[in-house]
Amino acid sequence: MALQCYTKLIHLFKKIKSSTSSSRCGLHDERPLILRHFSHPSYLKISISDGNSINKECKISGELPSFVSCCNGLALLTLSTPKRHIIFNPLKNENITTVYAPYRGGEICGFFFHPHLKKYAILSVQSEYNGYGYGYGYDYNLYSLFESKNWRKIAGPYNFPWPLYRNPAIVNNALHWLTNDTITVFDIITEEFSTRSLPIDKRECRIPRLLVKDEDRLCLCYVNCEEPVMDIWILEDYAEWSWVKKYSINLDWDMSKYPVEESFDTRWELMAKIKVISIHNNELVLYWKHRGVFYYHLELNTLEKIDLRVSLIDKLTCNDFNSLSDFEAYSAVKCDQCLV
Repeated sequence: MALQCYTKLIHLFKKIKSSTSSSRCGLHDERPLILRHFSHPSYLKISISDGNSINKECKISGELPSFVSCCNGLALLTLSTPKRHIIFNPLKNENITTVYAPYRGGEICGFFFHPHLKKYAILSVQSEYNGYGYGYGYDYNLYSLFESKNWRKIAGPYNFPWPLYRNPAIVNNALHWLTNDTITVFDIITEEFSTRSLPIDKRECRIPRLLVKDEDRLCLCYVNCEEPVMDIWILEDYAEWSWVKKYSINLDWDMSKYPVEESFDTRWELMAKIKVISIHNNELVLYWKHRGVFYYHLELNTLEKIDLRVSLIDKLTCNDFNSLSDFEAYSAVKCDQCLV
């Protein structure tokens, strides 16, 4: 009888262990891919990693290339002389199409997929030209890919809400940028701009980051400049614009276990090197420059560092990692959205 009970306990333990292991593997399998890009004056290098290995690498030649953003697995790149934008599929290493910038140039501030028209679009902003020169206002142009294939002017805020980051968070069929002390919103369906408030006074000593949580809710990450803490706010109700501070992460990590490869003078300099890549399945993915890429589980409070393969990107990366070398969450093109 005792032997039978012992056998059942062993069987139950193995079953629990197997279930836990499968659950953890499933969590890791569902992690978003990480796209890393590096801009060299004569080429742009892109690598896609699953966190353990490099799945794909490609290099695009051109004059002063830069990475703008990605949408459903397609990447938007910008090259100069003449200024043009390339829609690129990194997994296939394939140039989908080339779009020349609108008259007088402009800067790309959005790349998205229209849920109703089932087509991709590019949003551009440029200084207003009044016939005598460039004024203080701004014009907005929209380009619909794979259909009309031309730029058209749309109504937008006259005063440029600088900084209007080129890689907005897309939630509820709208683009969201963190602009000064507000959030600027562009409705994809109505093509109208609006502004919304932040859940916290940005004038405090904090470094904000804007991204999407699980692809359905806005998430604001604030890094305190004076204390090693990251507060994460979740937009619980979009219609009511109701925010909740759900997590406060202690960033005072063991320096001996997770060393910083470069010296810093102040804590602000150290905290300012953090870039949030994504939040998915309660797991925060962040890049800490000169320290590495980390997975932090928000519920379990577990930390895992990813050892990136050393490459030419690491040797040539400069301090301005937000423009020349950076990371993005990446997902493959969905079948119903691959119209190219």
